[in-house]
Amino acid sequence: MKFKSLHLIYILAAGTGLITFASFSGGKTGSSTAGCGGSGCHTASTATGVFISFDGNSALTSYTPGKKYAIQVTITNTNYSSNNNAEAGFNLTANKGSISNIASGTAQTSGEMNHTTPKKLSSGTTNFTFDWTAPAAGSGSATFNIAGNIVNGDDGTAGDAWALTSKTLAEEVSSTVKKATITTIASSAITNTGATISAQINANNANTAAEVQFGTTTSYGSTKAMTPASITGSSATSASANLTGLIADMTYNYRIKATNSAGDTFSSNSTFKTTTSGAAIFQSNTESTTIYPNPASNYTIIKGENITKDFEFSVTNTSGKRLSLPITASRADEIKLNTSALSKGIYYIQWNENGNRKTLPLFIEH
Repeated sequence: MKFKSLHLIYILAAGTGLITFASFSGGKTGSSTAGCGGSGCHTASTATGVFISFDGNSALTSYTPGKKYAIQVTITNTNYSSNNNAEAGFNLTANKGSISNIASGTAQTSGEMNHTTPKKLSSGTTNFTFDWTAPAAGSGSATFNIAGNIVNGDDGTAGDAWALTSKTLAEEVSSTVKKATITTIASSAITNTGATISAQINANNANTAAEVQFGTTTSYGSTKAMTPASITGSSATSASANLTGLIADMTYNYRIKATNSAGDTFSSNSTFKTTTSGAAIFQSNTESTTIYPNPASNYTIIKGENITKDFEFSVTNTSGKRLSLPITASRADEIKLNTSALSKGIYYIQWNENGNRKTLPLFIEH
C-alpha cells in the first residue's frame, strides 16, 4: 500500500495535555492506542518495532520535572530493508508535557501538528525527532502511546505493517527539600555612608530569596534585599546588596538570611567599619548614654549618668561641618536639645565629657 497523504497531528489539550500524531490519509487521529487498522486499510504486524528514546535512552523510567528531552521515535521492520519505496509514519499521544523543535516537513494547524511529507525508510528503519519538555513538579506520571506504520509504496491495498507501543515515565521525586547554604561572605566598596555585601548562595533546588540584616549591634534592625531576587538551581550563585545611608566611622554588624520552602538559613555575624567623612569623628564608649527620639524632628534628649549642660554640645554633618545645637532644657542626667534648624539627614552629636570627646549618631526625619 502507499500513503495518499501521511499526516503527523499534535493536540495539546488543557487538563489532559493530549498530544496526537496520526499516520493516515487526511490526518486521522486517535490511532495511538487503537492502531492503524480498518476496512481496506493497514494490517498489524509483529515484525514491526516501534521505540521511543529520551536523550538517547530508550530504557528511561522517570523524568525530571521541567527538563527538556530530545525525543526519537523509531519505526523499523527488516522485511522492508530492500524496499526503496517503503515509507513510515506514526501517531503518538502524551498526557503530560509540551512539544517543541518540530522537524521540517511538518505543519501545525488549530492546535494540531501534521507531518506533510512521509519519511522514507533506510534499511527498514526511519526516525522522527522532536523535543519534549517534561511537566512541572507535582504533575505525576507521563504516558506516551505510539502507533507506528510502514507501507510498501506499491499503490496497492496490502503490504503494510503497523504496531503499537506504550511508555510511562514516573515523575522523579526529589529528596527532602533542603535549606539554602551560604558561603564566601564579604564586605567591599566601603565608604563613609555605604558598603557592598556579597555571598555565594546555593538554593538547593528550591526557589530562594536572600537579604542582608545589618545595624550597629547584633540586633541589626535594618534589612536590604539581595540580588538576584530569586536564586535557583543546585550550585552556588553570586548574590549582593548595596547598603546606603550608613553612619561614617561606624562599626556595623551584619549577617545574611536566605529563605526557601525548607525554612531560613542565617550566616554567622560579620562586621565592617565605614570610613571617616570630613572632620575626624572619634567614636567613644557611650553604652551608658542614650538619645531619643531618634530619628528626631524638633528636639532630641540625651540621657546618661553625669550628663550636664556644661559639656558644650555641638552637631556635625556628614561633610564635617560643625553646627551649634541649642540646649532648651536640662535636669539631672538629661539634656534637651533643639534640632528644629537641622534639615533631614544624618548628623553626629558631639560633646566633651571631662576631657573625653564623645559622639552619638542622630537622624533627622523632617
